[in-house]
Amino acid sequence: MTGGTEVPPPEAPPVCEPQASRGAESSAFPGSGSAYPTWLALGGMIVGYVWLFTFFCWRRHASFLVGDWDLGIIEQSFYTAARLGMPFYNTYEAISHFGFHNSVIFLFLLPIYRLFLSTTTLLFLQSLALGLGAVPVFLLARDLCGVRTGLAFAALYLGYFPLHGVNYHDFHEVSFMVAPFLLALWGLRTGRRGWLWTGALVGLLAREDMGLLLCGMGCLGLYWRHGELAATASEPPEERKAGRVCGEDGSRFLPPTVFDCIALMIVGGLWTYFSFGVVMPAFGGAEVLEKVHMGRLAALGHGPIAWLLSPVLRPAAFWGKLLTGPSISYLLGLVGQLALLPLLALPTLLVMTPVLCVNLFSSFGGMHLFTSHY
Repeated sequence: MTGGTEVPPPEAPPVCEPQASRGAESSAFPGSGSAYPTWLALGGMIVGYVWLFTFFCWRRHASFLVGDWDLGIIEQSFYTAARLGMPFYNTYEAISHFGFHNSVIFLFLLPIYRLFLSTTTLLFLQSLALGLGAVPVFLLARDLCGVRTGLAFAALYLGYFPLHGVNYHDFHEVSFMVAPFLLALWGLRTGRRGWLWTGALVGLLAREDMGLLLCGMGCLGLYWRHGELAATASEPPEERKAGRVCGEDGSRFLPPTVFDCIALMIVGGLWTYFSFGVVMPAFGGAEVLEKVHMGRLAALGHGPIAWLLSPVLRPAAFWGKLLTGPSISYLLGLVGQLALLPLLALPTLLVMTPVLCVNLFSSFGGMHLFTSHY
């Protein structure tokens, strides 16, 4: 009491609520109210991207400007499977395409191709798959930094020039792993295990080497977990259980579990072995595996163990390949449009390190171009 007037007690500081009590704005999909304008804006960006690149790719195809074999290989593979019952056979590779790449995702695209038997169907599906990658990018940035930041990062993703290279460069199965793996990263970072494994398992179906990305994702999850546990070491046990990362609405997200991270690496390794050791040889790809997939890294030695030891056993070949102009140009092309900002979070690049090393040390020059699908 001061002069007969009661002084109200100070307000308690806001407390982050547990993960289960997220509001509508932080839910995975729009609920009601103010969420709809946000999702309409995101949907408008995605529709605009898909329409623009579908139009460009269709015009490029109609104008006979497709300068590579890949679109013809994939188109004929789909046609023989849809009309002749052959397992994605094409005359250029002279075997099933599964002998070159374990692209299980093609089995799910085949019914759509049967309904609309045309090359333009494949080009539209590729643009749609890449455009949908903006959704998990938005979700991750929104949950960590807010809605406006989420929309800004979604726009950055859709305007990312190397993504346009993937979209514009014929048709490739890797286009269908982008959105699922981004969804898996969102699930890994925010503790949504269902979305993590949904995205990871769907992304694996794109190609045989997607298991390497899953191994990198597991390593990244362990790094995130270590950082979050170290940051919350001084907090009470109940707050540590609730999680550390606060969303815009005060939600908290649990760190990745050790089980999930190790499981990601195991599943990725098993998929890689199953693809290279079982599926591709079964479709006549044993020679392809030896001459193409293994042969492109022959300068570093023969086999994964020799590749890992190449900095010691073959330092001239290792450093000579890494420090060449094409390799440096390739790396700068990937991060240059983003003002080199990814270099400020080098541990986050763990997720792409295995595949990035394959591209950098390959003897095939096309894998050093950030304007292609590699």
